[in-house]
Amino acid sequence: MANITGTKEHICFLYKNQQEQFDVIAPFMKKGLQNGEQCIYICNENNIDTIFRLMEERGVDVCKSVKADALILLTAQEAYLQGGHFSPDFMLSFLHKAAVNAKRAGFRKFRGAGEMTCPIESNTDMELLVEYEAKVNYIFEEEDCVALCQYNINNFSQRVLTDILYTHPMVMYNNAIIKNLYYIPPDEYLKNNGSSVKLERMLLNLMGVEDIITEYKNKVMEVISNEIADKLGKIDYTSVFNEKLPMNPRATKLQMLTKREREVLRLMTKGLTTNKLAEALNITNNTVALHKANMMKKLSIHKTLDLVLFGINNLSPQM
Repeated sequence: MANITGTKEHICFLYKNQQEQFDVIAPFMKKGLQNGEQCIYICNENNIDTIFRLMEERGVDVCKSVKADALILLTAQEAYLQGGHFSPDFMLSFLHKAAVNAKRAGFRKFRGAGEMTCPIESNTDMELLVEYEAKVNYIFEEEDCVALCQYNINNFSQRVLTDILYTHPMVMYNNAIIKNLYYIPPDEYLKNNGSSVKLERMLLNLMGVEDIITEYKNKVMEVISNEIADKLGKIDYTSVFNEKLPMNPRATKLQMLTKREREVLRLMTKGLTTNKLAEALNITNNTVALHKANMMKKLSIHKTLDLVLFGINNLSPQM
């Protein structure tokens, strides 16, 4: 199984069949047990006896773990469907209590895995499921926990799975853990049910990929340049390459920003309001706000005024 290294992870696991499912789930739960975590598995697609057998076959000591309260196996009726229906708010409370109680019981943290087919069988509105997955991210901001939300791709429509992906920072698919470039934070997603921010977030995240690629290229070129200089008498061969490498902290910080972000920053230094700025660049006010937020995050700046001052001090007249 791909390695899950973070201490706070909300992961969407997409699988096609039972073997693929438990080839991931068993190592996931086993690792948590080995780390001294309390693990809860909520079943629905498979019954508890089947889960017991499939985990035992893959090296998980289920009997010992259950007796020690390190592993808790629950049915959907004991979790998702308490009260006879699926309730996002109830499940959020349930998971929050599980995370807190795990620590109080002396475990290092809480680890959970749930089969997410019960909302289908209970005729739950899929929007409630997506709302729940978005709000779960608030728990991960507060508590030390890891959760693997299991989605059999044969049981959900493409539209529902797409919306589910928007709510998970991490995705596991084909035995790979992937940082989700299309993840939308809950505050953004829950506003207008995410409809107005999906495209903007997707485009900005794609721009972020371009930044990562550029940064990687610069680092590679710098390493190559340094190796040549070391071997040939410390000669500076940087000029051999077409790429311009950052030569000072100011240039390095500016290179963290995309071309569009620098355009936004330049107009901010000229005193344009958000409305005027959006009009000048032919973008929406929301997009302007997202550009500002991304710049402040990249530069570790917390106030708009400080961002404007950075632009005044660092942008060259011709940039």
